[in-house]
Amino acid sequence: MLLVLNNIKSVLDRAGKHRKSSIKPVISDRNRYSILLGILASVIIFYKFHNLVPTLIAGLIFYLVPNQILYLRERRMKQKILTQLAVAIRVFVSEYAISNNIPKSFEVAYKSSQNPIRKHLRNTYSELYFGKDKNEVLDKLGRNLNLSYGFLFTELVKTAYKQGAPIIPLFYDLVSRVTSAQEHMNYRNSEVSTENLFNLAIVLLPIPGYLFLRIIIPEIDLFIFQTQAGLVLSTVWLFSIVLWFYIDRLINDI
Repeated sequence: MLLVLNNIKSVLDRAGKHRKSSIKPVISDRNRYSILLGILASVIIFYKFHNLVPTLIAGLIFYLVPNQILYLRERRMKQKILTQLAVAIRVFVSEYAISNNIPKSFEVAYKSSQNPIRKHLRNTYSELYFGKDKNEVLDKLGRNLNLSYGFLFTELVKTAYKQGAPIIPLFYDLVSRVTSAQEHMNYRNSEVSTENLFNLAIVLLPIPGYLFLRIIIPEIDLFIFQTQAGLVLSTVWLFSIVLWFYIDRLINDI
């Protein structure tokens, strides 16, 4: 029992270190493109209105909205991988318990999986089969899975290379953890998705409202951009947009 606990601690420590070392730069491609789009929109709006408030509004909207769209796509991909991971690990460890052959176990696992996880397991099998350094291959798999449970899985595989069959119970424990995380994710999505969409609609509602008022009351620009009350309303709205995006990521991130 003590050996199993030591193995768990060792695996968790190494998984944490590898995850920190593989974290993407602060300015990822997603952020870089969104920042450029926000700057471009700000320049255009400032050139037209010569006013800081609409400039900030335009820059913020053109930064946050594309960034959020790309973030949601990335999050859906992570959710899909999490959904497939428990099955893949279960198939892997079932084969490993029989053959005690890690490349063969990856082969069986990828053949019973679907994309996106299938391609990552297939590449891992191919690279291990042709003799590439196992630590590099498994580190790459952990980065591609991009989940804490994915890092744990790859670290367990590394430990299995060293210690063999005694690690098998840890794989089954990981399957239970992934399954529990998947159930929690499904419950959380069902609870908050509708509410989040409703809140987002409320936050963005002032945009069509402003465009409509601008048609029937052309002087609305003077109130919003030239009076203190208009500046306060605009500032509060900007803050609400930023707050919504932050809370959405805080609640729903995997």
